[in-house]
Amino acid sequence: MVGSSDEKEQNGDGENLKYKVQPGILLTIANNSARSQITKELKQNEFDKVKDTNRIWKIALGERGKEEWVYQSCLKTNTIAIGWFDDKNIGDWDYDTIYSQLSASKKPDDPNPTNNANSINNFVNELQEGDLVLVFASQTSIRAIGMVDGPYEWKSDMVGQYAHRRKVKWLKIYDQPIDIRKYNGGKRLSQVTLYELPNVRFLDIKELLEEGKVEKKIEQNTAVPYFLIIDEINRGNISKIFGELITLIEKDKRDKIKVRLPYSQKEFSLPSNLFIIGTMNTADRSIAVLDTALRRRFFFKEVEPNVEIIKAENPVIDDLDLAKLFNVLNGKITRKLDRDHRLGHSYFLEVFGMAQLRIKWYYQIIPLLMEYFYNDPESIAAIVTDAFIDKETGQVKWISSDTEFKEALLNIK
Repeated sequence: MVGSSDEKEQNGDGENLKYKVQPGILLTIANNSARSQITKELKQNEFDKVKDTNRIWKIALGERGKEEWVYQSCLKTNTIAIGWFDDKNIGDWDYDTIYSQLSASKKPDDPNPTNNANSINNFVNELQEGDLVLVFASQTSIRAIGMVDGPYEWKSDMVGQYAHRRKVKWLKIYDQPIDIRKYNGGKRLSQVTLYELPNVRFLDIKELLEEGKVEKKIEQNTAVPYFLIIDEINRGNISKIFGELITLIEKDKRDKIKVRLPYSQKEFSLPSNLFIIGTMNTADRSIAVLDTALRRRFFFKEVEPNVEIIKAENPVIDDLDLAKLFNVLNGKITRKLDRDHRLGHSYFLEVFGMAQLRIKWYYQIIPLLMEYFYNDPESIAAIVTDAFIDKETGQVKWISSDTEFKEALLNIK
């Protein structure tokens, strides 16, 4: 649920079979929830460009130790910068143009320009407003986090001083470089100037932005809520579904307690604005398997059959009051069995004529009653009358005439 694997076979013999760890449903929605928390906090600073499609990048601002002035210039001007083709406006260059220009100026002993072409293309064409950039300090650390705040610009007055710029909002500038390896899947940062960091998620960014801050409580209502809905939750093996998550879902553990994911080995916590909703059918006897540990972590709300929905959609068909029939049937079921097995209002929705009602009646409602009262045709007949079922043999009686069918239903009282 937290993560899954994507299989790729590189040759027919399967010798290079690899498994790539991919985020699962829970990890994805938790990451989106964390992004929402960050966005909410940034909106308070009049910056709300973060979207679900934004990405996270590593960027080097000048050569570390030799061009410290580039980094300092970017901090002062709220920009990021690269230095190739400094005397040219490259805003309309695509990847092929960038690569050919680099190849044309390449010396015989220079390496293939692919990495440099990728970096330039990423800066000009791939970076989007709202993307995050982590500024390189060393192969294991970063020293600032910024958010892209504008398109590519060529500063003609800065030729020779890294003239290719993009505006950023600096979100965090560290006094001392911070180790990035645990957020980057244990990997070191490469020397490539600008590339995406697929292992770093917004859950990690939230923690990185809070580094060194005095702990503060994140109120659930300050960020856009996200909902994870687990349908028929009581039909699964609860212990296997939740695992360590059984602790993380508690209100006072959100944004605080972490567990280590078994495949990626990254730490994981649940944001406070992520709500988990489980649905279950009270008629399902397997509801009994819900243990106390799960029950005390959830609020339980019964959603009863609602006759008002039937009244609002289609209350009467050819003088037959569906809402009244619905109430009568549920009253009899409650007396014969219990209230947990009442019919839901969906059985009487999207019924606009006798033909549709007959199909619902014979292929959904009566079979359901036969399951409830297995091998007990007398109880079924007591609910729907013996016009529809032989109380001795349990044989269902089909009524093909609309008039007779309606009269039989009207006799259910």
